[in-house]
Amino acid sequence: MSDMPKSVRINEEGPREGFQIESGAIPTARKIALIDALSETGIRHMQIVSFVDPKRVPGMADAEQVVQGIKLNPAVDYTGLWLNEKGMERALASGRLKVEGIIALCASA
Repeated sequence: MSDMPKSVRINEEGPREGFQIESGAIPTARKIALIDALSETGIRHMQIVSFVDPKRVPGMADAEQVVQGIKLNPAVDYTGLWLNEKGMERALASGRLKVEGIIALCASA
C-alpha cells in the first residue's frame, strides 16, 4: 500500500504572477495569446489575472480586457485573484471565470 496520491492537481499561476511582476507594459493581445496557448497544453486550472488596484499593480490594469479576450477552453477552469470586495465584484462581473473562495498557503525553502 502506497502513501502516494493517485493524482496531482497543478494550478498554473504563471500568467497572473508573470504579468503583474513585469516592470514594463505587456500588450493585452500578448497576454491573451499566452493564455490561449497555455490552455491547449492540458492544464486544467489557470489563474490568469489579478483584480487589484491598477495604480498599485499597473500590469493588471487590463484584467477585464484580458478575461474578455481569451478563447475559453471548456476543459480549463480560469480564475483570477482578488484581495477585497471590489476585486471580487470585478471578477464576478466578468462572467467568464470560475469564482471560488480559497485560502492558500505556500511553503518555500
